[in-house]
Amino acid sequence: MKKLIAIFIFLTNMSFATSVTQNINTESQQTLYTQLIDSKIDNINTKVDNIKTDFDNKTKYLDSYSNNINWWFASMAILFTFIGLLSWRSVENKRKEAESDFEQMRDVLKDKQKIIDKETDNFMKQIKQFDNQIAEFEIKYNEILSALNAKQESINKTLLHIEEVRNRVIEETEKEQESEEYLNIINDKSQSKYNDINNNFGLPKSDKNKIIYNQDYHFPNNKYNETKGLYEILREKLLAIDDSIKEEFKKYYIAFKIKNNNFVDVVSFQKHLVCYINLSSGMLLDKDSKARNVSDQGHWGNGDYEYKISSDKDIDYFITLAKQSYKKNKVR
Repeated sequence: MKKLIAIFIFLTNMSFATSVTQNINTESQQTLYTQLIDSKIDNINTKVDNIKTDFDNKTKYLDSYSNNINWWFASMAILFTFIGLLSWRSVENKRKEAESDFEQMRDVLKDKQKIIDKETDNFMKQIKQFDNQIAEFEIKYNEILSALNAKQESINKTLLHIEEVRNRVIEETEKEQESEEYLNIINDKSQSKYNDINNNFGLPKSDKNKIIYNQDYHFPNNKYNETKGLYEILREKLLAIDDSIKEEFKKYYIAFKIKNNNFVDVVSFQKHLVCYINLSSGMLLDKDSKARNVSDQGHWGNGDYEYKISSDKDIDYFITLAKQSYKKNKVR
């Protein structure tokens, strides 16, 4: 490298000297220029030597610095290698410890798995036993249910029989009460139609043939005030059905007629009114089943249906039934 630099400098100087020489026309000028060139060549050689010296010094410094760098890199390589060896050994130890711990954990898990499998088997056996017990319980439950259903049917039949007996008893009791009440009514109504009693002998002056049947006859005293008020409401609504309807007082009932046909008969009692609807059995449309079929029983009014009025709330529904009888008897 040093030789190449020296040759380059020399060739540069020679080129410069040649160009200077060509420009000198006279010998004196050539001599002068030759001396000048020699002087410059000496300066250049001096500079070249200085450059070579400086280059050599820098080369030595670079060689020394390169040696230091190489030593530092070598030291670092050794240090990192040593650290790597230590790290690898540490990692290897950790790996071995982890493998040992893993093996221990795997053994523990195997033991746990065996315990879990055993408990699972026991649990499945218990579930199977429980299923068998449930099946047995279902069989017993079905048997008990069948027995209960049979008992229920027997109880229902008994209850129906009891209900029938109770209804018969109620009907008989009502008949007895109505008969007794009717006798009282006859006595009350008969007593109200006699003349004044003789103070000395207590005998009536008039005979029964002269009894007048009217509203006072059917509602003879204060005991009938409540049912008399109900009758007034009922009477007004029955007569409002048709202007040709007539009210007629009989011995045992009050008749409401259309074209001489009774379509409703009313019997007065102290606590209620009993109305008879003049329709044959099966001809009445009674959606709430409030009317009673008395076609197989003896009664005072006309028709096969009986309806009891105990309050003014019973009247409106009865009017709907009475209108059916009115329409039927109007066309007879």
